[in-house]
Amino acid sequence: MSPGKLRQRGQLLKLTKYGTSYRWEASGGIWCAVKETGKKNLFSKVGVGAAGAEITVRENRQLTCHDALLVRGQHFFLTDIAREGIAPRYFKIQAAMVTPETASVTRTKTVIGGNGIPTNGEITIAECPVYLTEKYIRSADEKAQVENTNRLVAVTPKALECLPGDVVEILGRKYRVEVCHTLEPYKNEYEIERVEDD
Repeated sequence: MSPGKLRQRGQLLKLTKYGTSYRWEASGGIWCAVKETGKKNLFSKVGVGAAGAEITVRENRQLTCHDALLVRGQHFFLTDIAREGIAPRYFKIQAAMVTPETASVTRTKTVIGGNGIPTNGEITIAECPVYLTEKYIRSADEKAQVENTNRLVAVTPKALECLPGDVVEILGRKYRVEVCHTLEPYKNEYEIERVEDD
């Protein structure tokens, strides 16, 4: 590939920690070529995929699947990086075109209150960008009312570590962490559930 074909200017995003808060921050510009694949990128092992893209950049040792890219306002979640060429070498990146949402994670913890009485209190574990995808939706009839169970998958950077029972607030709605998938090297996935009465 000719370096002249890398005509799009993007930003390399690194996850930065501030106390218990994580956020994507630009760590430098990067020239690239972006091509939508027309296929789903299965960025989640347990959820529905998102629109996929293939991104070509010059070899960059600072770039890993722990990072993300921003090109022309579109956020790209990186799922695979392969080296190509001899000299110069390139990275051929597979990515999902997604939008990160900010999630606030709280956990119930027993604390000793006044007079030495234990009480349950909520502590904030972290605030972190997450990517939502659908797991499934089911309905169950119960006494002439329908209870919808909405189960989503929150794909997160590896830095966010949740436990079953944690509460995740996203876009003003609270979900409970039901299942944790944490074996992938670059991400964690959490099945989260919200129960609403119609």
